[in-house]
Amino acid sequence: MKTLLQPLLIVASIFIGLFLYSRFGASIPINVLSTQSQNVFTISGEGKVAAIPDSAKINIGITLDNKSLKTAHQTANEKINKLNSDLEALGVKKENIKTVNYRINPSYDYFMSPPQARSFSVSIDQEITIDNLEIVNEVIDTAIANGGNLVGGLIFGVSKEKRRELEQEARKLAIEEGKRKAEGMAGAAGIILGKVV
Repeated sequence: MKTLLQPLLIVASIFIGLFLYSRFGASIPINVLSTQSQNVFTISGEGKVAAIPDSAKINIGITLDNKSLKTAHQTANEKINKLNSDLEALGVKKENIKTVNYRINPSYDYFMSPPQARSFSVSIDQEITIDNLEIVNEVIDTAIANGGNLVGGLIFGVSKEKRRELEQEARKLAIEEGKRKAEGMAGAAGIILGKVV
């Protein structure tokens, strides 16, 4: 009986001591670590779509030289205005005709002192967006007929509206591929898929 009572008294005195220390003594810092299980995994998917071009862009320019800067400038503007008018008559929208560069380059005679401008070269470059691919050849012919001596950079593409539709379709395909991959991994790991995060 005595041997059993001694350990009980020791345990009781420890608890009482701890109670009194926590009540009246200094506070004991306690760090609590919280753990959270990771319940998501990342899958990537890719979607690709192809489309037939429905528009084209082409660069058309006029360059001419004249001894008079005023004459060169005036003539270049007249030619480009006539070209734009003829392009609109073909069916090119006015907002699809953009001037992207305007240059004036003097040509100097360095045998004179001081060097004098002998002539001036005026260049006007335009970017034409063509919504109707059937008139591409006519646009080029019209540009050349109106003095266009810088024609090139023909690029076929899709309109903004069509591009948005294609991007949306590609996103759907990417998500479908991602879901297929996730289902395959979940099946192999024996887990149940939840909603897409």
